[in-house]
Amino acid sequence: FRMVVGFQSYEKKRIFAIQNKTMKRFLLFIHIILITNVLAYSQEAFRLMSSERIPVDSRYDDEVNKSDKRFLALYKGRMDRQLNTMVANADSPIEADDPAGALNYFCADLMLKQIREVWQAPIDFSLVNNHAFRKALPEGPITLADVYETLPFDNEIVILQLKGSDVKRLFNTIARRQTESFSGASIKVKDKNLTSLLIGGKPLDEARVYTLVTIDYLAEGSGGMTPLKKAVERHYTKIFLRDIIVKEMEAYSRRGKLLSPAIDNRFEILP
Repeated sequence: FRMVVGFQSYEKKRIFAIQNKTMKRFLLFIHIILITNVLAYSQEAFRLMSSERIPVDSRYDDEVNKSDKRFLALYKGRMDRQLNTMVANADSPIEADDPAGALNYFCADLMLKQIREVWQAPIDFSLVNNHAFRKALPEGPITLADVYETLPFDNEIVILQLKGSDVKRLFNTIARRQTESFSGASIKVKDKNLTSLLIGGKPLDEARVYTLVTIDYLAEGSGGMTPLKKAVERHYTKIFLRDIIVKEMEAYSRRGKLLSPAIDNRFEILP
């Protein structure tokens, strides 16, 4: 009797499993039919018939909603005063360039200097991407608005620890791309191949772990900096690159000094 009951129970389970599997296949078939029909309908219903480029420029200035304009006027005066505040003076335009530029070197040096002052452990070198700078800083007075136009992104400063072998991969990438700048290191490059690398004036030790400071965009491996994704540790500082640049510029201004960054031979391209 137990054998018969057990067999009947087994048969019920088997039949149920077969029915369940069949139902799943049927539902999958229905889904495929529905998706196919939707795609076919979409291609037919949303076909592009024509296009037109509409410039958004000063012609729309007269169409501003008056109530919105009155509301924004409450803040515009204060914002204009802040943005027009002079933060420094420069003896010449400060421009970014590949692979070496006064602006990118200035910011790489400044970031390394500032973060070394506040971080409790030694930092070996810094890294910035040259294309983060969207405008040269002007000769003469530099306002806060100029800094925002030069650095429009809220790039957070990140401290990474990277194995020496990955540091070598990083500088091989920099040598090939020639669109990044650094401080605390020097390299020699021939035909876009790395021939020499010094960190803090010493040859690279691939067995060592190095500490570097960079911006979040690069720290996450963007901009071709995929070796940085191999970091063994990362610390987001909640400090922003633009803020420390403004801080340093204001310090120059208080001391009555002109900004006069120069290009050195930290990135040497051999003939």
